[in-house]
Amino acid sequence: MRRMRRFFLLCVGVTSLLACWLVAFVVLFGLLVRAFGLWVLIGIPLVPALLMLAAWLILPFVDEVEPDGGPLLYVLAGSGCVAVAALWVAGVTADLAGAQVYHARFGEQTTAVVSWVDPVRNEYGNVTETWYYVVDPTTEEHLGVLAQEPANGTAEGDRVEVSVDPRGWMPPVPVDRLGWTTVPTAILVCCFAAVVLAALAVVAMALVTWVARVTPRHGTGSL
Repeated sequence: MRRMRRFFLLCVGVTSLLACWLVAFVVLFGLLVRAFGLWVLIGIPLVPALLMLAAWLILPFVDEVEPDGGPLLYVLAGSGCVAVAALWVAGVTADLAGAQVYHARFGEQTTAVVSWVDPVRNEYGNVTETWYYVVDPTTEEHLGVLAQEPANGTAEGDRVEVSVDPRGWMPPVPVDRLGWTTVPTAILVCCFAAVVLAALAVVAMALVTWVARVTPRHGTGSL
């Protein structure tokens, strides 16, 4: 009965790892596309908290069924490597096309006016990127900083067609930068699927290891 409880806690720990990866991706996504908000600030301390919770739930089971190490520990380490690699690939994809993927599905197109063009310079004084602040021409409501730069030559006072997030979670994107989002969407889905499969591999190996330890004892009537 105690081992069954340990196995259940391991499954909860693996679920916590999945939640940790998802929160880490959301925070990374928000930082990369400048979608700053309360959800990003809450997510930053939530990532290590979920990671520590997962370790606290998983490691006792591993220590009990594999005190000297074994396949379960290797699968757990391999799954961690898969999760880190998937987070890196997802982060690169989000940096290149994350905002476009989001707006292609949830954005609403409207006309905005560039209210301010702010060139961002590095320590050497060179312009590394330019931030374009846009407002609604009717209500003069501040819509945020464009997640992607508009066409070359866009200046203050120019009108641009943008996609805005009605929920206010994401910064606007120029309509002409939405482009083709099938490939980046597929990459993001594959990254999440890889993490889920890695988590299922941990649970499956834990179950096999657990059954292998319990079965001999069951045969001798010592359960």
